[in-house]
Amino acid sequence: MIKTLFIIAGAGVVLCAGSLAGAAALGGADLKHNDWTWSVNENEDGDGNFRMRRGEGQPDVTRTLTWAGGDRLQIEVPGDVIYVQGANPGVVVTGPRDLADRIRIVGDRLTLDDDDNTEHGYIRWTGDGFRVWSAEDQLKVTVTAPAVTSFDVVGSSDLMIRDYDQPAMNLILSGSGDITARGAARAVQVDVSGSGDVDLAALNTVDADVRVSGSGDVRVGPTGKAAVDISGSGDVELTRRATAVSRTLSGSGDIEQQ
Repeated sequence: MIKTLFIIAGAGVVLCAGSLAGAAALGGADLKHNDWTWSVNENEDGDGNFRMRRGEGQPDVTRTLTWAGGDRLQIEVPGDVIYVQGANPGVVVTGPRDLADRIRIVGDRLTLDDDDNTEHGYIRWTGDGFRVWSAEDQLKVTVTAPAVTSFDVVGSSDLMIRDYDQPAMNLILSGSGDITARGAARAVQVDVSGSGDVDLAALNTVDADVRVSGSGDVRVGPTGKAAVDISGSGDVELTRRATAVSRTLSGSGDIEQQ
């Protein structure tokens, strides 16, 4: 998949060339008083195109996906993902149609349809200036299920866990996305091998087992036992005073305890 920054860089080139030509064609007064949006599309082979339209870019759509729920959720989509513990499982997707239509829930995997790997970027010109964004920036996925206890986040997804109340929570983060959670779990396991951060300061927990082999940071507040193993450059902050702390440090990261 082409990186978002590559799309934005391409969008900037299009803007430089297209805005000058467009200004002459449309007239300065029209550009000043009306909004225009350029849509920049590029596939994995590097082929691309752009379109210009008056007003905002592609409108958002909302889709509902059927999911039976489970105890594990693997997240492989860009954008913001919100997990809410609730009795009625399901997935609600909101975002630009080109991206929202590609979201799938297959077993315990929240993923993208691989049939279309086109990236979509947008440039909006208003009287106040320019705004540049990608379709991924507009994507929001809300997952509801009663009993997910294991979350595996891959890639650039940002995961927010709300209203959590289970005996245990297991988090695996191997991408650049971030994880935050609030609620309660007696025992927490965290494994970070990417550059993303995990913030569990708002999660009430007794025991925590934290392993960091990447550059991401972890904040967690156990009141009982804390086992911390850092072999990467990430730091771990214990936001509450644990009764017992075991630490293994073989990387450049550090442990901070309240």
